[in-house]
Amino acid sequence: MVKILKNVPLSDFSFFGIGGVADEIFFVDSVEEFAEIWGETVAEGRAKIVLGAGSNCIFADRGFRGRVFVLKFAGAEWRGD
Repeated sequence: MVKILKNVPLSDFSFFGIGGVADEIFFVDSVEEFAEIWGETVAEGRAKIVLGAGSNCIFADRGFRGRVFVLKFAGAEWRGD
């Protein structure tokens, strides 16, 4: 099941604790769910990022106008767009 939060401070997801609000954050439990939502996001032309542990991310105070994906499953392999 995908959990979606709206208008969430990215500082909550950054090791450094900085960053403005993201429009939407999707917590995705499976590869299949991720593939479906990613496809919709691409088709709609929305901005998107995939977030890991947040230890190598610094977010702007102005936030992120798009979708942030937090993958809650292991074993995914990225093969490009």
